[in-house]
Amino acid sequence: GELFNQANRVAGWLNEKGVRKGDRIAILAKNYPQFFPLMGGIAATGAIMVPINFRLSSEEIGYNLTNTEPVLIVVDPDFEKTIFDLRSICPSLREFVTFGPGRGNYTPFDSLLKSQPAKPVELSGDDPFIIMHTAAVQGKPRGAVISHHNLVFCTIQNIAIMGLTREDSYLNILPLFHIAGMFGALVMMHVGGRNVMISKFGPKVAGKMIDQEKITLIGEFPPILLQLLDEQAKGEFTLSSLRNVLGVDLQETVKRFESLGHGQFWLAYGQTETMGLTSVCSNRERPGCAGKPGPLVDIKIA
Repeated sequence: GELFNQANRVAGWLNEKGVRKGDRIAILAKNYPQFFPLMGGIAATGAIMVPINFRLSSEEIGYNLTNTEPVLIVVDPDFEKTIFDLRSICPSLREFVTFGPGRGNYTPFDSLLKSQPAKPVELSGDDPFIIMHTAAVQGKPRGAVISHHNLVFCTIQNIAIMGLTREDSYLNILPLFHIAGMFGALVMMHVGGRNVMISKFGPKVAGKMIDQEKITLIGEFPPILLQLLDEQAKGEFTLSSLRNVLGVDLQETVKRFESLGHGQFWLAYGQTETMGLTSVCSNRERPGCAGKPGPLVDIKIA
């Protein structure tokens, strides 16, 4: 479809710029719909995506860059100057792309979609696809390596557990640089549903969008759901389409959501290093637990 074509065109542009299998491509941006063809294009070239937390300080962003040595970086307009100022500490960077209109050294991402499409390179499912920094040790985060199969099997597992279909839709409240946000978006993409983007969470805007777009799934960490429920109680929106909420929260908040009578809360535990969700189950099954191991997960208590 259209997304597949766009991803192959992005891959074609990357090939033209000399990006090869194993090269790293960094992303420093809020949630943008262009994230999806970019991710597909990176996968098609066999390159490795390095999503960076946009809430980090300039020094911390610089560490992520020097730690992974990307050859190319994609930013949204808010971070063009940040990366421009960090160029000297990351000499590996050869190309700069922006989700904005483009200026100076920055190529506008939309122009990539006009390139000739490339055929995907041959890959193994165990080839690395993402390096995601997490869990600082001695003040420095580690880069967790996630393979293509890690992503595929994790999404398949949770589509089955939650009974998702192509009729579902997901609101991208959580940032795509985080494993939980990326996981939620890829689950919905894999099942053939709709991904709806929001660059910054606000309970009024998000709640109204849930009603307007008939969103059936969100991922959340406190206080997202509590803030949505507080606004819903004021009559701002109904949340009537929201059948599934996946995340971690206080039982008081979970019960308040489920008392609306529209949906259920899925309790989950996971880590970036284990590709997102390790255990998950409906709160109705065992309230307050951390979920149970998924069908494709093998857990050992040592």
